[in-house]
Order: sequence, then C-alpha cells, then structure tokens
Amino acid sequence: MVQVMAGGEGREPVEKADDGSSSARRDTEPGVAVGIRVPAELDQLLMLRSLAETVALIADFTLDAVTDIRVVLDEVATALMLAVAPDAVIDCDFRYDDEAMTVTVRSVSRTEDAFRGNDFGWQLALTLADFLEASTAPFDSALGGYPVLVSFRRVRSHVDGS
Repeated sequence: MVQVMAGGEGREPVEKADDGSSSARRDTEPGVAVGIRVPAELDQLLMLRSLAETVALIADFTLDAVTDIRVVLDEVATALMLAVAPDAVIDCDFRYDDEAMTVTVRSVSRTEDAFRGNDFGWQLALTLADFLEASTAPFDSALGGYPVLVSFRRVRSHVDGS
C-alpha cells in the first residue's frame, strides 16, 4: 500500500484510499504539500528518497540542498524503520514555499527512543538540516507502540536563489 497526496496553496489535497475512493481535505497552510504513506520497510527507502528529491527539485532548491534533504530523510526514515512496531507505516509530508522545505515523518516505534544507537546518523541529520526536532508520544496500545514524529526544515540560502 502506497498512498500519495498532493496539494498546494488554495487547493484541496486529494487522498486516495486502497479501495480507489478519494477524499479531499482543506489545506490551510501556505505553500505546496505532498505526502506519502509507505510500509515501514527498508525496501521503501528508495521511494521516500525519490519523492524527496523530486519535490525539492520542483521547489527549485539547489542540487546541494536537494542532496541534504534526501540524506536527512534517509537517516530519519532508516532509524524509524529499524525501530518500528509490527505492521507500522511511514507517513511523510513534504511542504515547501519561497523560504524553506519542511519534511515531517511519522511512524510508530516499538521503543521510546527510536534513534538510540544511531548517534552518527542523528548528528549528520542535525548538521545538514536547519531545524530538526523529534518527539515521542506515550505508548499507544491501539497502535502497539510509541507514536514518533520527526520534523526537519531546509531553509533556502541566498545561494539557493532567494
């Protein structure tokens, strides 16, 4: 199951369900948004990397910034995929505007600290992102783990053309 959602300023993103039906939701934040939901399996990293790269290129970021975004997402998603609860998915949202691109990644971890033991990857992500934050909610028995949210932002620099 892969779900993709896209929308933009003044538009309502359309979300496709497994049964082929779709529903619109009102997007109130400015900018353009693209989202994807994939199984939390390492073989899905290519899908996440590719979409991150495509969105960043469409947003007209420099190739260096595109690479930074892709590497940070790779580190975050890999850490989550290695710590996920059974049958978990990765929800990833990309939002960009004239100032920055923000990536939000959500999943459910079987431990409270999905990034423990991945100090190098976390430090790399901190170095490449202009903003990086992770939070873990209390154990959710319905989900079978700890909901995790990671958000990072890559701000355009003057070199990026802004």
